Order: sequence, then structure tokens, then C-alpha cells
Amino acid sequence: MAIGITPGQGSPGYNDHQYFDGWNMIANSFTAYVNWDQVNIPAGVDTAIHWWNPSIGNFSAYVQGTEIGINGGGPTVSPMQPFFVRSAVNTQLTLTPNETSFGNNIHTKGSSLQPIILKVYSEGTHLSDETMIYWTTDAKKKFEGSKDAWKMWSQNSEAPNLFSITDGVYHSISALPTFTNSTNVPIGFRANPIKEYHIEASLGQVDPTWEVY
Repeated sequence: MAIGITPGQGSPGYNDHQYFDGWNMIANSFTAYVNWDQVNIPAGVDTAIHWWNPSIGNFSAYVQGTEIGINGGGPTVSPMQPFFVRSAVNTQLTLTPNETSFGNNIHTKGSSLQPIILKVYSEGTHLSDETMIYWTTDAKKKFEGSKDAWKMWSQNSEAPNLFSITDGVYHSISALPTFTNSTNVPIGFRANPIKEYHIEASLGQVDPTWEVY
């Protein structure tokens, strides 16, 4: 199944319109689960997928091959599930039966990338958001379509938005070079209602000798 995708322009009326360019909403039209880690991504197309998660009022995201995502994201694409990919070119993305499974038995081994996951939420509401930073030696300090995921803004005006910032680009998932104790990662936060928010850090998979604060 070949799906045409384009680098179509988004909404230039917004100050951050670059975040609206290149998005394509496609779907898994199979009656089986698709393993995104097995899909062949054409050149010029980001390896991340994004889909709306109504249970938290934000987008889930997953970068191919990382074994872990944010907001419940992972490599499994459910039957008939719509999702977003971002492209800088006109091309075709092909999904084949070779990447499908009739049971939701697509398992991950657990990431070896030592990610740090930050989560923001407010008491008494289901709305929340996550952002993830992970380290790999060949990463660059700029957006890379093969390793990073752009931030997709929540469609719920009351939901918080959490993101990291690298080279002026807002990321939901960001790959950076080797961690050192002098590493500094700017974090951004947007929220509409004035209320108390909590931010939690998940550090369970990072090196215990790292100083993270």
C-alpha cells in the first residue's frame, strides 16, 4: 500500500508556522497492527510518528528505532489508526503486510539510549504532556529527521505543552550527543489556564552517576 505524502505548507499566519509545514495525516488501513520499526522510511521523511491521545489531551510520539516514546507512544500502529508524519519532499510511504501483526504482540526490549522523560500535569485533571531527551554519539545539536520529533501542539486549549529546545527548534523527542555534567538542555512550557502544575522526571534508565537537575 503506497501512500503519497507532500511537504505542503501549513498556516503562515502563525508566528511559528514552520511547525505546521510538511505534516501529512495518513492511516494504517490494514486490519492488523503495523510495526513502525519495520517500515522503510523514504529519504526526506522524518522517522517519527505522532497521533492524538484523547486520554491526556496531547499527541503521542515515537521515533523509529528508539524503543520508547512519549505520552504512551511506541512502535505499534493499531488497525485503521490515523497518524501524522512530516515530510520535506514529495514521495511515497509504503506499508506492506510484512510489517503487520494480527495480534498486538509488538514488543520492545527497553531502550539502551538512557532517556530522560519529563512529564507535566495538573492535579484534578487528566491533561498532561511529556518530552524526552536521549543520548547517542552520532547526534547533532540540531533537528534531525532520523532521530528527533517535532513538537505538535495540543488541540486542547486547556492542556499543557512541554518541549525541549535545540537550535531554536521545539522538540517533543530530542537526541543529543554524549551526556556530560556540563550539558544544558533548555525546556519550554506553555499552558493557558493559570493553575498549579507539577513536573516529574523519569530517570530510571539513566546512568546513576549522572547529575541531573
